[in-house]
Amino acid sequence: MSQSKYIADLLERARLIDNKIVDTPLKTSVRYFPSDDVPLTNSTLYRTIVGSLVYLIVTRPDIAYVVHDVSQFV
Repeated sequence: MSQSKYIADLLERARLIDNKIVDTPLKTSVRYFPSDDVPLTNSTLYRTIVGSLVYLIVTRPDIAYVVHDVSQFV
C-alpha cells in the first residue's frame, strides 16, 4: 500500500475526507488537556487513528510533535 493510499484511508476512517487542509502551526508553549472530562463516544476510533499516525511518523517526521501531543490522550 502506498503512503498516499494509507493516508487517504486514514482520513476516510476518521471522516475527514471532505475537510479543507490549512497550514496551522501548533503552538509549542501550550499545554493541552482532555476536554471537559467527557469520554469520547468512540474511543477505539481515536486510538486507531493515533496509532496510524504513529506509524506514519517513520516516513513523515514533520508530524511527530503533533502526533506526540494527541497520543497523550489515548
